Formats: sequence, structure tokens, C-alpha cells
Amino acid sequence: MPASFMSTRQNLRLPTAPAHWASLLTTNFWDYVLPLLFGTIWAAFLALLVAVPLSLGIALFITHYAPSRLAQTLGYLVDLLAAVPSVVYGLWGIYVVIPALRPIADWLNASFGFIPLFSTSLSGPGMAPAVVVPATTIATCDTGPAR
Repeated sequence: MPASFMSTRQNLRLPTAPAHWASLLTTNFWDYVLPLLFGTIWAAFLALLVAVPLSLGIALFITHYAPSRLAQTLGYLVDLLAAVPSVVYGLWGIYVVIPALRPIADWLNASFGFIPLFSTSLSGPGMAPAVVVPATTIATCDTGPAR
């Protein structure tokens, strides 16, 4: 016997797009996707560029240079950070990293605005938080096995 919600026929309306969206449907798909794809790959590359030397440096410090008590404590902390779900890192990025980077970005814009990299202020989530948060996640997950 079919379920009761399937046996009753309801008049469900399909979602429709507004008329001004019709111009989006007639243009080239790659004109919209390519910048998003490039930004994603560029952010991932920069995050790896930051995370790999950082995680190797932390692992080398813990295994070779830190005193045994400090190495044991830092090892526990790294393992605890590696156990944090990535969603928590994302929320940390939204609520902590972006507000913390905003004054730094404003100062860089005011001081070094003549350089094209710092010519605009941080108006929202940009490439800097998109690099810092994944780099933190990658560094904590890579440091454990590197030890």
C-alpha cells in the first residue's frame, strides 16, 4: 500500500525564474564558471603554499628542537586541532579571522595602496581569509603524520 503522502494528489507548482534572469540563460556558461573555478584553484594553491612549510616547520620543531615536555604538550595540541571538524574552522574563519584581518587590510590599503595588491580595502570575505582558514586546517592535519 503506498504511503499516504504519495496517494493524495497535490497541485505543486514548479519553481520558475524571473524574467530578468533570461539573459543569464542565453550567455556562455564558461563566462560565469571560469572565474569561480580559477579563484577556487588559486586559493587552494596559496593555502598549500602556506600550509606545507608551516606544518613541516612545526613537525621539525616538535620532533627535533623542543624539550621533551614541550614537545609532548605541543603534540597533544596538534592532535586535538586535527580532530576539529572543518565546519568549525569555517565558522572560526567567518566570525574570527575576517574581523581580525579587516584592520590589517585597511592599514595595508592606507600605507601601501599604490601597490596593486593592496589597492582595494577588504570589503568582505576575500582571498586572505580563503587562504588562512584552509591553511590552518591543512597544517594541523599534516603536522601529525609528519611527526
